Amino acid sequence: MPPHGFVQIAASTQTGCSGRILVIAVDPDDPNTVYIGTDGGGIFKTIAAYLNPIPWQWVGKPETGLSNGVVRDIQINTSQTSIIYAATNGGVFRSIGGGGYWDNMSISKEIMREDLGILDTSPAVSTWVNGLSKTYTLGYASTKNRAKTNVYLDGEETPNYIFANDQSIKFITQNLTDGADISIDYWTGDVLPIRYPVYALAIDPNDTDPVNHSAIYAGTYGDGIYVSTDGGFT
Repeated sequence: MPPHGFVQIAASTQTGCSGRILVIAVDPDDPNTVYIGTDGGGIFKTIAAYLNPIPWQWVGKPETGLSNGVVRDIQINTSQTSIIYAATNGGVFRSIGGGGYWDNMSISKEIMREDLGILDTSPAVSTWVNGLSKTYTLGYASTKNRAKTNVYLDGEETPNYIFANDQSIKFITQNLTDGADISIDYWTGDVLPIRYPVYALAIDPNDTDPVNHSAIYAGTYGDGIYVSTDGGFT
């Protein structure tokens, strides 16, 4: 443990020359692998906690994707310990490589070439009302921003669609024929309101698919508790 509960870091916009330790997380598979979250200095890691003094590596910092250095909680996925979540004043971050790089799981994300199935103009299958097709459902709620949305029929972009709501589209039937493969690029909405700091995290220990379906709970300061059932993606 660093002397007096402080770690020495380089000055940055996130902190001064030192940061208080707010949380300690130990790898359940290797007690010599330890992460510490600081009050402004990001995240430090050691794989040699048995040594004295302990060598620490600065793994959570702006250069590795952790854009907010106030880390209030760290949770390690017990099923796959290279997956780590950090609760910060700027939302929830995830590393899938043992802290080497961090993704902000709270903000809008780009979905590329999501498959929506086959365009079917058959009246027995589709309901055409006022020149519009049946509804095709997206995998996630979108921003409904056409400037950030591309819809493709057989790989060619088409403007002949509208948003039915934030998670579905309909096609304008004019000049369209059935049988085309539908795919779409779009951006999701923000997962968490980043104006509220995240103070605590909890991972469902019984989930058998930690990458895609882990239930993760995030407790915020001022906006209650949020839950994700897809590893923090939404």
